[in-house]
Amino acid sequence: MDSASGGGGMKKLVLLILITVLLFAVSCTGKDILEDEIAYIEIRTGSLKASYLLDEKLNLAEVYIVVKLKGNKGERVVNVTKDMIVGFDTSTTAAAREMYITYKGKTTTPWIYSVVNKYEITTAARLTLSNVANEGGTRLIIGFDKGDIERIYAVKFEVQFEPSVFRLRDHPFSGSMSSGWANELDKHSGSVTVLYYAETGGSPIESSGRLLSLDFTGAETGKTFKLSAIVIADRENEYSLPDVTLKT
Repeated sequence: MDSASGGGGMKKLVLLILITVLLFAVSCTGKDILEDEIAYIEIRTGSLKASYLLDEKLNLAEVYIVVKLKGNKGERVVNVTKDMIVGFDTSTTAAAREMYITYKGKTTTPWIYSVVNKYEITTAARLTLSNVANEGGTRLIIGFDKGDIERIYAVKFEVQFEPSVFRLRDHPFSGSMSSGWANELDKHSGSVTVLYYAETGGSPIESSGRLLSLDFTGAETGKTFKLSAIVIADRENEYSLPDVTLKT
């Protein structure tokens, strides 16, 4: 074999080794990295966003850290798992919130992010929305997931619907109201505003689950109901909640 041919083979071998090392570094899970080998860690560029929507989840498949090794031994890219994340919370809105990632005794510098929604949300409590067929029409079931609020004494919201398909029945609550509670309705074409409250100040709703139901005529699938302008109240404060949308 001549020297030219031998030189070409050597170059191919070196290139193959370099590619193998690079692929290993990128795909590394970090299991082979010892704690005392790590100089520091940092969040990989593009892994996190500066702003998240209310209740948005992290896509962990896209979140990585770069592990810098001591002694100029290079770096490893490690996919982040849920247990490595501290401080990520999108249950309430925030102009600035800190999160960071931990790995084998090391911590990244804080990542500053915001949580946005069209209303300011200061509670993890939520209303839920579902539906069932009822006497040829549609029963809209509104639930309360209490989150961090122990009990509520009032709730107000607007229900938006398609008036060409649905109409609020004359007696829409059908016995679903809790004992000691009263309601006020403000009806419009395509919407109704509901105020539901503990009339005597007693009998608050304390547990997660069903809050009330509203009965409509009409029972088509693929149609949309929306709860908006939601406000709940305990004895001291009122809290805005995010909109809820349901497709039948």
